[in-house]
Amino acid sequence: KEARDEEAIVGTWKAERVEVGDGKEVTAEQVAKLTYVYRAGGGMGILSDGKEVVKGEYTLDPAAAPRAIDQVIREGDKKRTEKGVYRLDGDTLT
Repeated sequence: KEARDEEAIVGTWKAERVEVGDGKEVTAEQVAKLTYVYRAGGGMGILSDGKEVVKGEYTLDPAAAPRAIDQVIREGDKKRTEKGVYRLDGDTLT
């Protein structure tokens, strides 16, 4: 049985490339330190050198074309939403 996206995304993902608004890439040195953690129930974190530097929540829309992910990033009392697209292919998350 093929895992649903909500199940398949749960885990720890080592970043290989990161793009932010307007297609700007994060530097290779920064990316080498990053790990994304997606938890069951919608919690997520971003680690740099093993230390959690970002906490938030995520929601997936696997029915969208392309598939959509919203990440709500908490920064103190403030929240911001990062909208993105994703693809899951075995042990690869793009």
